[in-house]
Amino acid sequence: MHSLEGMTFFNKIGMIYRYLKTCGKPPANSADLMVMRLREMLKQGGFEVQEAELIGKRTKANFVSAAKTG
Repeated sequence: MHSLEGMTFFNKIGMIYRYLKTCGKPPANSADLMVMRLREMLKQGGFEVQEAELIGKRTKANFVSAAKTG
């Protein structure tokens, strides 16, 4: 999942432009998910997070490894 978290201003502008050109306007209820928010959502859903980090140099993506508990 791509994220704007940790990106420079100009890299954000480039990513937004590419997204709009490729996919069009995002849905009204869409959100840029940060690593901490993903951890919270997974915990609420009954998952145990083993690893969660922001990866990439210019374009960022969230990497999460989790397992269902119980």
